[in-house]
Amino acid sequence: MKNITRQFNSSRKFKKDLWIRLDRQWQKDELPPYSWYQTRVFRYATVVAIFVILVSSSSTGAYAYASGEVIDGTTLYPIKQHIERIEEKLQFSPKNKAQYYLKIMERREKELEHIRKFRNSEKQTMENMNMMGKKLENAKVWFENQEIKDPALKQRIEKKLEQRGKSMSGKSGMIQKQQRLMLIQ
Repeated sequence: MKNITRQFNSSRKFKKDLWIRLDRQWQKDELPPYSWYQTRVFRYATVVAIFVILVSSSSTGAYAYASGEVIDGTTLYPIKQHIERIEEKLQFSPKNKAQYYLKIMERREKELEHIRKFRNSEKQTMENMNMMGKKLENAKVWFENQEIKDPALKQRIEKKLEQRGKSMSGKSGMIQKQQRLMLIQ
């Protein structure tokens, strides 16, 4: 049996000569060595994977930015804040900044309503609203300095600041009442 297997096995010399001959043929044809990552299947799979990653990441950001249900404490809220910061930096004129701050203030009010319906914690949203309120007051100063000449926007900002002032005074009264009740008890 050993003799039969020896007859059909190739010798070391034959294998070495074969590899040398194949090497020369590859060099003659100038073909690069063929690897697994050069296959069509791998290329298509890579393109599909990249496409899925891009679509899912951009749609997640779009959902976080546009949804009213993405509020402080949710997983997507940091993404929403990051997109809003980028959007704020892209507002160059005082008029665009004022419109942006007004839009964000309205969003925070909607978030606060949602938080009041479904949660008890509203501290962070109130802080964000106060920050946007200060920026809106800066926008009002821009109007007074005549940098912006849009009377409709000026009225919207003044109305929003007036509403904010009323709500803040009402809330501070409620907070004082709660504090008094706590002292009595």
